[in-house]
Amino acid sequence: MNADLINAYFELFGGLFIWINVLKIAKDRKVRGVHWLPTFAFTIWCFWNVFYYQSLGQYFSTFAAIVPGVGNFFWLSLCWKYRNA
Repeated sequence: MNADLINAYFELFGGLFIWINVLKIAKDRKVRGVHWLPTFAFTIWCFWNVFYYQSLGQYFSTFAAIVPGVGNFFWLSLCWKYRNA
C-alpha cells in the first residue's frame, strides 16, 4: 500500500464523519453550539488539497479529498439555512 492510498483512506474516513454532521443538521434543522468559520476554513483546505494532490500525482487522494470538501460545503449551506432556527 502506497502513501497516496493511505492518505486517500484518511480523507475518506474524515469525509464520512463530516457527512454524519450533514445528516444530523439536516435532521435537527437547527444549529447550536458551533461556529461556521472553522468549517469554512477546512472547506477551503479540502479544495486546496484537490489541486495540491493532483500536482503531486496522488490521484487517489485527489478524488478522496472531494468527499470532505463537498460534505463541508453542504454542512455550511445547511448551517446558513438553519442559522436562526
